[in-house]
Amino acid sequence: CDVMEYDAKGNPKLLRNIEEHTDYVYINNSYKMITTIDTVFATITYENTGIFMFYTLKASGVFEVLDQIELFPFATNQSVIKAKQLFPYNNIKYISVKNSKGVLLSEVNYSYTYNSASYPTAIQQVATEYSEYGETYYSVQDFTIRYR
Repeated sequence: CDVMEYDAKGNPKLLRNIEEHTDYVYINNSYKMITTIDTVFATITYENTGIFMFYTLKASGVFEVLDQIELFPFATNQSVIKAKQLFPYNNIKYISVKNSKGVLLSEVNYSYTYNSASYPTAIQQVATEYSEYGETYYSVQDFTIRYR
């Protein structure tokens, strides 16, 4: 994964990833392996509210650790990025993933319920995946957060 663009608050806004797919096709009485490579793009929008554990993670040194982790985004591009570059500052609101032709592959919506201190107490994640055969798959997950 490679960050292509950040928003004004420093959150990753546009990500690029190279995906490799291998299929086996029956041709001339035998199976042939066909590998295709596609570039997918994820666009992310955020809530105005910061990540609820941001200062806890910062105080615990997690960001210093992430800053030391080097990632090689894809085999075809050996540039190194720091894991910290992928970490957002705000709660994610929406993610859309499109292929290089602009076809929507999947999307995820997040809905938050906040307490009076602007900490989320509940999160609902609704994921939708669109298949190349016209089928649509949905997944809904609810999370409850309790603070002590």
